[in-house]
Amino acid sequence: MKLLFKILLSVLLSLSVLKGLEYMVGFGLQHNKDFKIAYIAKHPVNADLLIHGPCEAEWTVDPEVLQTYMPYRSFNLAQNHSDFADNYLFLYMYLQYQPKPKAILLYVTPESFDSVVANTFNTYRYASLLGDNEVRKVVAEMDPSFYRASHLPFLRYSYYSNFIFYKAINGYVNWITHSTTSRWPTGYTAPSNSYQHPIKNFRDLNPRKGYFLWSSKREKYFLKLIDFLKKENIKLMVYESPVYYEALPGQLNRKERIREIDSICSLHHVDYFQFDTLAMQYDKRNYFSTYNTTMAGNEVFNTFLGKFLRDTLPTIIKK
Repeated sequence: MKLLFKILLSVLLSLSVLKGLEYMVGFGLQHNKDFKIAYIAKHPVNADLLIHGPCEAEWTVDPEVLQTYMPYRSFNLAQNHSDFADNYLFLYMYLQYQPKPKAILLYVTPESFDSVVANTFNTYRYASLLGDNEVRKVVAEMDPSFYRASHLPFLRYSYYSNFIFYKAINGYVNWITHSTTSRWPTGYTAPSNSYQHPIKNFRDLNPRKGYFLWSSKREKYFLKLIDFLKKENIKLMVYESPVYYEALPGQLNRKERIREIDSICSLHHVDYFQFDTLAMQYDKRNYFSTYNTTMAGNEVFNTFLGKFLRDTLPTIIKK
């Protein structure tokens, strides 16, 4: 009897400790001003235009530059290494905390539909948000192993601890120091100094020599994102920033995939812009990868994009 009591007491104590740790990590994440979902949950953004997509958008499009050319307030909602499911769910969560924007500018490239070579669903971003039904639904589909484990105490955070614990610690630092600002208040994250040197051989970046596969699940969430924005009456613009020209010969089925993207956009009345005639794509100093630009390249592209949106966005919004 005493042994059984000790076992039960040990189990209860262990569960209590795990639930306590779960609360502590969640608290830290919620107070991390540099964790984008936590920032938008507590700070007014009130953007007219959201820049969205993976790192190609996050590291390139600077809302402060755009706003020097147009009267619309913008925010960079994009997140590194994110696929369409991630894009959809993050936008869904944004709208739980912020007013609806007038329009979304979403980065899409043929690589966006290839689940083998590019981007992924970053489950850890939603570990503290599993109380929401839509979050649970998407997480369960995109990462079923994590979802099953998340029902156990603390595993929602320890499962991807290498992505979460450091962010939680920073959240406590923000809380203790009463920090109210983010290092990236516009959502734009400039590429670090280590990314300011042009890569030597652009043709070796894709392990399959640029033959892009097509994921049905990627397509499903792209369409889900389109439908969601229609229901919310938010205009969607899809774009691809200039690709460094030296990499293009290695993208063997690029034209085929571009036609498929264009077909989907046309069918759903979504404006699709390819900025593939800019002179910047011929200057290696503007790129540190096939798609990502250095600060020099960012300056060129943001100047172009600001003027383009100034002339185009009013018409898009009125449609």
